[in-house]
This record gives sequence, structure tokens and C-alpha cells, in this order.
Amino acid sequence: MSQSLLKRTFASAALMRPRTFADLYDRIHRLAKKTDADNVHLRARIDQAEQNLAAQIAAGARESRADAVRMQESVDALVEQVKSQGQRIEQLTAIQHADWKHRERIAAWSRLDREAVAAHVRSAVARAEVGQDPCPHLVITGLFPPAFFEMMVEALPPAILFADRRVNKQQLRVPFGLAPRYSREVWQFVSDLMAGALGPALVARLAPDIEAWVQTVCPAATPAQVAALTYKVSDGRIMLRRAGYEIRPHRDPKWGFVTGLIYLPRPGDPTEFGTELYRVRDDSEAPSGLPYYIDPAACELVRKVPFAPNSALVFLNSRGAHGASVPADAPASLERYLYQFRVGPSHDSISTLLELMDEDVRARWTGDKMTKALEAY
Repeated sequence: MSQSLLKRTFASAALMRPRTFADLYDRIHRLAKKTDADNVHLRARIDQAEQNLAAQIAAGARESRADAVRMQESVDALVEQVKSQGQRIEQLTAIQHADWKHRERIAAWSRLDREAVAAHVRSAVARAEVGQDPCPHLVITGLFPPAFFEMMVEALPPAILFADRRVNKQQLRVPFGLAPRYSREVWQFVSDLMAGALGPALVARLAPDIEAWVQTVCPAATPAQVAALTYKVSDGRIMLRRAGYEIRPHRDPKWGFVTGLIYLPRPGDPTEFGTELYRVRDDSEAPSGLPYYIDPAACELVRKVPFAPNSALVFLNSRGAHGASVPADAPASLERYLYQFRVGPSHDSISTLLELMDEDVRARWTGDKMTKALEAY
């Protein structure tokens, strides 16, 4: 109510009787209170309307952002799909090219004396010396007949077959699922050679060290029980290491008692960037059956094993550590191929050892992740 209106009202009220004035005052007071209440209610409605509008705007913005995110994800998925299809076309083209290139090698391959290769491998393992620092290990030179080693290198799958994995995981399991015919045939034989000749020869050469180590983790086992354990060779994998590759000091999964690395340099490749062996300060058993990565500050370099042609490093995963790296500033064209395999107890022998282990030790050799690893082993 305006000031002028109030003044006129009260000027008129001065001529009224007291009761009439009181009634008028009461009516005005009630009207003022009702007006205030109406204003409050109106203000609340306005505030609510503003809040609803803001919520609708925010929801619309969120929906717009969600639409934009979904659209970007769809675009990214399409880009990856196109990239993947492009890589697959490159891979298939490389396989076709390799098959044509190696057509004459296939004929020579069929004349290979496979038993002579196996005999050569056994002899190379038997003459290799066993080192003990930082763990029992062999550096085997002249592992294969020279002509056969040349076949292995020539049969390496095209590099494009490794390219769909990140730099630290560029590898192909042997036997191959997708590879040129010559690669498949040569490396299938290598896989068979691991199981039939190299694996058993390594177990025999390292038997005293393997049995002594098993006895430390399973004291309840008798020497006869340990000696009766049987072993198998896992399907290996060809690994490709490029500039920027690094794997810090570690020990491999426990059930792979023995790890082997066969170096596969091509003609003209330098011998640097092989494998490093480390002594570990306050060394102890790995806390689980999975790969055990060790603080580099606790590691002391013992030996650098060169990336030499037709050679292999084989070691027992008992103590110490190993690692490898290729500097990020190495030439982009640099490629380091090697074949990794493991030798460990058969499934029946694993069951035997687990039954003989103390409960607290068994816990370090089992678990869900370890079960999955064993299924792949």
C-alpha cells in the first residue's frame, strides 16, 4: 500500500467514530498480512520455477554432453575398427608376400635331418657350464646347427604381425595361429624340439640345482619324491623388442621352474641389448606364484648376457633377478627377436608338491590368478 494512500486513509479515519476506525484498522491489518503471505507464496513459486528451469537446463546440458561423449566413443570405435582392418590387410599381404618369397625354402625344409638337429641341441646343452651367481644358469652357444639356425631366423613372422600390441607386449605364441606357411612349419618343429630334446636335456643338466631348490620350498618331500617329479615345456613365444622396451628386474612365475631365452638376431644385428642378471640384497622367496618385480635399488648387476646369434640363456627361477631394456632413443628400425619358453613340473607333479608343502608355503604357490596362469601353462 502506498504512503499517499495511507495518509488519505488515516485523514478520513480521523472523522470516524472510534469503533468504525478500529474495524477499518483491523481490516487493513488483515489485508496487509494476506498481501504479505501472498507475496511470500508468490516468491516461493517464482523460486521454484527458477529452480525447475535451472534443473531442466542442467539436464539438457548433461544430456547434450552425454550425447557428445557417446558420439565421440562411436567415432573412436570406428577409427579403431578401420585401423584394425587396415592392419589385418597389411598382415595378410605380408603373409602372402612371405609365402611367395619362401616357396623354394619349403622344398629345402622337407629334406631337413630332424634327428641330427635334436642330437646337436642335446650336445650343446651337455657341454655348457652351469654358473651359480646370481642363480643357477647356463649360457649356451652354438645351440643349433648353423644352417638350421638360419632357417629359424628366416622363418621369423613378418614384423607387422606383432604390431597390434603395445611395445612391451609384442609377442606371438608358438605354434602360430596366423603366419606364413614356412614360419608355421619351422616353428612348429622348434616347439616339438623344445618338448622332445631341449627341455629334457635342460632338466638333466640342471637336475642337482632344481632338486636342491625344490627341497628348500618343500622340505617334507623325500629325495626320491623330488627325483621322481616329471616336467613339461610350455608352448613358447617369439618376443619382439623395439626402442622403448623395458622390463625391470624380476623373477618369473614360480611354476615355470626354468626359463629359457633363445636369441634370434638377424644377419648384421649388433649384440647389445640382451639380458641382465642381478644379485638381490636380502633376497627371499617370491611372495606369490606370479611374476615377482623387485626394487631396482636392491639389485646389483652381475652379468650382461649379449644378444648373440645362435645362443641361449637358461636360468632357474630360484633367486636373483633378470631384466632387459632397449633405450627409447635407439633407432626406430631396431628389432630384437627372441624365443622364450619355460620348463616346469607336470600337473601331476604340481599336485604332489602342493600336498607335501606346509600350509603357509602352499598359500604362496596357489590362488585364483595362479590357477589361471597354470591353465595357460
